[in-house]
Amino acid sequence: MDRKITIYDIARQAGVSTATVSKVINRTGKISQKTQQKIHQIIRETGYLPNKNASGLSKRQTNTIGLLIPDITNPFFAAMAKEMLASARDCGYDLTVCNTDYSKQKAINDIQSLLQKGIDGLVISSTNLDEPALHSIIPSSKPLVFVSSNDVYGLNVNSVSVDDYSGSRIAIKYLAGLGHRHIALILEEGNQSKERLRGYTDTLRKHDLDFSADYVICAKSSISEGRKAFAKLSQLQPPPSAIFGYNDVLAIGAILEAKSKGLRIPEDVAIIGFDNTIMSEIVSPELTSIDQPLEDMCRRTMELIVSQISRPALQKQHILFAPVLVKRQST
Repeated sequence: MDRKITIYDIARQAGVSTATVSKVINRTGKISQKTQQKIHQIIRETGYLPNKNASGLSKRQTNTIGLLIPDITNPFFAAMAKEMLASARDCGYDLTVCNTDYSKQKAINDIQSLLQKGIDGLVISSTNLDEPALHSIIPSSKPLVFVSSNDVYGLNVNSVSVDDYSGSRIAIKYLAGLGHRHIALILEEGNQSKERLRGYTDTLRKHDLDFSADYVICAKSSISEGRKAFAKLSQLQPPPSAIFGYNDVLAIGAILEAKSKGLRIPEDVAIIGFDNTIMSEIVSPELTSIDQPLEDMCRRTMELIVSQISRPALQKQHILFAPVLVKRQST
């Protein structure tokens, strides 16, 4: 019978004391990130199972973080969940993922359920919650990070996001540089769209392009809604020669509808998305998109939430990552 792995084995392999291993497992004391990662890697490789319940009860912790995402069927949020799970595991935490389907009530119910289960911290991405709802259901002492969200609803919390305003400006500048004069925007409904809309309008003005509200369509985030939005835009006179989709899902819906009408992409209409998901490389023609550095964003998010759990008094941070244009066949 194989001998049970103990904390002494982990300490010996890591070249540290058992006290250091214990501090890493229980997230107490100040241990370097490099040492923490080394110990967690050895724990995974050896299959060592620390008594989480015992250590958690002594600190009233469950070693669990909650993650709220709006749509697991959107490849961007599916990839986010995957990266968050990996980052949480690297930090020695379990992750509970909740899918809200863009429903305010589901989000409220999920948050309340997670809090009742005693999660140590909460990560929220792009929900339809409003400020009063968040203030009323989330204790001010609960570690909280917003990810992929420029709106923190007036809360004194950490946030990690791509620079939506800059990403929108990059997209419109690129399309204008290709000679497009009538550029439309398919915008996602909700608060998170404000910065991308501002980037769109500001960049049109900078390039002496007229803004028309008719060229801005708000839609729910789905392929079918992207198709409907393109159908409306194609009826305008003149129709747009280029379309910027709030995300890849809406942009791909526009591509499918354009092709169904016999239009050539990008000769008749150029289309650009946002997120640079795996779908952008599968659709034909391949979709030009604004990339979000999702792996780095998720890793930084988890570092912030774990730091806040162990040191609640840390100053809150608002971190913006730079977006990058990935050129493909659709433009």
